[in-house]
Amino acid sequence: MHGPVTVEVRVFVDRSGTVSNAAYVTQGPGNYFARISVRAAESWKFTPPQPHGHPEPSVLDAALLFLPRTTEVSATEDSHE
Repeated sequence: MHGPVTVEVRVFVDRSGTVSNAAYVTQGPGNYFARISVRAAESWKFTPPQPHGHPEPSVLDAALLFLPRTTEVSATEDSHE
């Protein structure tokens, strides 16, 4: 790996907070980092939003930044779904 690699993943979360689906939006160079990003996202668990007092499904966009010795992740709710 030469320099940082960023992969964007769309994560679909069900009412229980479990990821029901994940897919890369941008894969970075090649598909290795895209594959491991999606695999990682599929194992995540979230606290679902409760806008009306009960859990609701949600969609998040996550950016994974791979650096030589660490990985940073940030996620935001997707407002397009």
